[in-house]
Amino acid sequence: MTLKNMNEHTCVTFCVMLPVLAIVSGCAVGHNSTLFVTKTNAGLDVSTTPPTLALDVDRTEGILTPQFENGKVLPALASFKGSSNKLFSSSAGSTYSTGDAAVTMAAMFGEPTLEGTASERATALKGDEPPFDGSLKLSSRPIVGSKWLSWFHPKFQESTGAGEVSVKPAFFATQTSLGLKVAWSGMTATVPDSVNVGYNRKEISLLPVSMVEVPATGTTPASYQMNQASLLATLDASSEIDGAPKDAGGNMVQFFAVGDSANLLAQQQYVRKAMFESMGGPAEEAMEALAIEEKGEALFLDRSSKIETVAKFIREGSDAAVRKSRVIQVLDGAYGDDISDVDKATWHNSFSNITDETKLRKELMLEFSEQADILYKNTSK
Repeated sequence: MTLKNMNEHTCVTFCVMLPVLAIVSGCAVGHNSTLFVTKTNAGLDVSTTPPTLALDVDRTEGILTPQFENGKVLPALASFKGSSNKLFSSSAGSTYSTGDAAVTMAAMFGEPTLEGTASERATALKGDEPPFDGSLKLSSRPIVGSKWLSWFHPKFQESTGAGEVSVKPAFFATQTSLGLKVAWSGMTATVPDSVNVGYNRKEISLLPVSMVEVPATGTTPASYQMNQASLLATLDASSEIDGAPKDAGGNMVQFFAVGDSANLLAQQQYVRKAMFESMGGPAEEAMEALAIEEKGEALFLDRSSKIETVAKFIREGSDAAVRKSRVIQVLDGAYGDDISDVDKATWHNSFSNITDETKLRKELMLEFSEQADILYKNTSK
């Protein structure tokens, strides 16, 4: 099978299987499931199906989702940013999220990554009170009441009553092109069906809505918790064609995640950068905060690398006397004005007697991280 036929086959399969999958699984879009679609074009878009000729920034967004009591709907979020100073020199970014990930993206926006270790953040998602909860709590049991849907009995994903939960498929897909894309389906002979120059992005998901009945306890009445899968897709891209072909370049960072992985990624400020960069106001402040954070991380890594070299230089001394002389050598010029000779001697003895290189590196980092450049240069004296 050729690449062209494979692309045709994949496209036809998705187009045919998606509605079939919806019907077989008892899916009633907008009643017991959510359909969320976005399409973006920034540049030249020529297509025969339907006939299209566009040289612009074109954005389409749509969602069909159940509305519950008091106008409540499950969370979803989509964003797009773009800038261009030349026809073929541009930057663009988009985010697409649902469920807990959408709440996280909106709540944290330009905030720093949540504190704690990676393990602690992952554990928090499994607790009774996750950091960001995208579920809805209803006081009355929701019913899919549309008569025209009754022939295939649409229901929410819920327990069967025997300790089992029905399984329903969730569909999530994205398609991206950055640059030049020419496509043939074979239906128009040698003429391409579509031509895209610039940034083109499509995102779609079809998600079942789940329901969990929370039994009444004491004076607290029963309630119903509604939820849907947590999805996250982001793209941050830039391209530039200036002068000769060898000067062309571009960068692209893309994330695609579901479930807890989507929730954890949404907590990362770097991932949310695709949502707020190039905007003004609070977004501009968020970008400044991110730049400061990234600069701080880069500085820490640079200092840590240099201190590691210093620690290795000291530990390679053949005996205690050589190691002590090397400590004196690397610390030359790194002391503060108020440091006494006694304190200097204490450091000389302490650092030269540490036999573990990792511990030595930590101690040097603790005491002399700001003087890492001086210590590093002194190793080559």
